[in-house]
Amino acid sequence: MLVVVFDDEKKAYEGSKALTQLHREGSISLYAAAVVARDASGKISTKDEMSEGPIGLAIGIMTGALIGAFAGPQGLVIGAAAGGTMGSIGDVINLGVGVDFLDEVVGQIKPGNVAVVAEVEENWVMPVDSAMEALGGTVYRKYRVDVEDEQIDRDIAAAKQEWSELNDEMKTANEEDKQKLQAKMNAAKAKLNAARDRAKAKIGAIERERDAKIAAIKKQIAKANEKHKVDLEQRKDKITSDYAALGAKLKQSWQNATA
Repeated sequence: MLVVVFDDEKKAYEGSKALTQLHREGSISLYAAAVVARDASGKISTKDEMSEGPIGLAIGIMTGALIGAFAGPQGLVIGAAAGGTMGSIGDVINLGVGVDFLDEVVGQIKPGNVAVVAEVEENWVMPVDSAMEALGGTVYRKYRVDVEDEQIDRDIAAAKQEWSELNDEMKTANEEDKQKLQAKMNAAKAKLNAARDRAKAKIGAIERERDAKIAAIKKQIAKANEKHKVDLEQRKDKITSDYAALGAKLKQSWQNATA
């Protein structure tokens, strides 16, 4: 995830075009991008967006969070509405960039600044950094690390343990307590089912995102010169491998969600 801060809108759009050119050359794979501007009063808004669907979801979350961060106590709710997608702290964490990255970027976008927000795949940082610095842009970069799958796994383990402990207590409880324990067991089972549903939904989401990214890189490969084709093939293989590992972990969590 990249956020590149510029002094004005003209430079930001030149930066956006430069990222597109690096994509065409095969130096990076540009999945989605948006331009956001902070006006003299301090309000931030989206000026332009590129790409929708699974590829654009991360950008929607990030721009929504940026809008919300400048909007006061209810900011992230406002950001979610303005961005047309999610924008809560939890969504930023699940995006895999962390609140610390959001805080860092927010502190650097001053009134009058315009920023390019982009999700890219890159083998080296210098192509992007050199191109952006030549235009006067300052690059902030954070590698996405999926944390939602770990939270789902923890929620499943906690709900299973709670249900198991209640079930053991039920065996020795009197009739009056059994009714109360049964209600608690039903609640624990509901938590387990909810976590299982989240795991299933997440599996579908990562499969759609994986397919969209691989399709984008295949289009790049078809137009790339021989020099960049090798790098792009390696990039595609790494995405396939990374998403396969994540999917396998989530499927295991989903299968474990029984009581």
